[in-house]
Amino acid sequence: MHYRTFVGLDVHKSSIKACAYDPMTLEEKHRTFTYDPAAIAKWVVGLEGPVKVVYESGFCGFSLYRSLVELQIDCHIAAISKTARPKGDKVKTDRKDARFLAHQLASNNLSIVVVPDIETEGLRDLSRRRTKLRDDLTAAKHRVSQMTMRYGFRFDGKEKNWSVRHRHWLGTLEMPTMCAQLVFDACLEDVERIEEEKARCERLIHELCRTEPIACAVKVYSLIKGVSEITAFCVLVEIGDVTRFKTAGAFCGFLGLVPSEESSGDKTSRGRITKTGNAHVRKALVEAAWGQNRAKSSYVKIPEDIDPEIARAIRSINTRLKKRRERLLTVNRRRPCVANTAIARELACSFWALGRLMAA
Repeated sequence: MHYRTFVGLDVHKSSIKACAYDPMTLEEKHRTFTYDPAAIAKWVVGLEGPVKVVYESGFCGFSLYRSLVELQIDCHIAAISKTARPKGDKVKTDRKDARFLAHQLASNNLSIVVVPDIETEGLRDLSRRRTKLRDDLTAAKHRVSQMTMRYGFRFDGKEKNWSVRHRHWLGTLEMPTMCAQLVFDACLEDVERIEEEKARCERLIHELCRTEPIACAVKVYSLIKGVSEITAFCVLVEIGDVTRFKTAGAFCGFLGLVPSEESSGDKTSRGRITKTGNAHVRKALVEAAWGQNRAKSSYVKIPEDIDPEIARAIRSINTRLKKRRERLLTVNRRRPCVANTAIARELACSFWALGRLMAA
């Protein structure tokens, strides 16, 4: 569609600065709104059409986008990490930000975000909540361990920390002061509370993994060595349809699993992975790669209801990942963390390939 007017919105919690730019007449119109989608839509309808609207991704999420789309406004969200700004411009105001977005939209220089539906966004929040709880649990356990060490308590059992015997030992400890005992008991209660909430969250995720429309994809992805249902669930709800990426390399680039590069002339220089894009999926794939490393063999029993072509692809993926890791460690003599990142990138390519197969 050929658009006549381009509108940039600089969105904040209680105010929105808007700039409407007409590239044909070079005319600009500026307005200030409260957080009122209806007022913005009314103003946009009065502009010379067709009109295209954009605002940057941020803490306000997708609520404004959904409200404007319901009001028949052609709205889009730009990826803030991909928005190139002039390095020499040291004056930043809401008005200038809205004007910059409008001009960049007219020049087609913005990377547009794929907006999930409201149900998928809820599943995404659940997946991220589980990850946050796991990190909180690790921190809570560290606080308990550090406190026991500070006061000279050492667990002499052969079992690992947080085993049944270790937990019983923690319950028998008596701190030297009343305040220390209160803090120690509170730390133990934090561990128990977070464990219960994390277990409840994981039970819900496992239940959702057995319901459509994600049940089939979760079942397929979970057949890759090292990939659990929770990892497959995370990738599905964060990425959605992997077929929107034309190549596996584009998918890996979106996840930030490709090497950074700074080449000029005859000099080629590549560095660490870019770590751009979706950090939640990148972290899940790196952890899955460590799980794949602990697998003793590449064999996996594939259910009979899996399509034969997909089954062959899964067997090939598991075999290739194991051989790839062994070659990186023994022949190329890469450090384990470097080899694991390479395996995570291979896992991302495998997810992309299986997603294309299932969509075919």
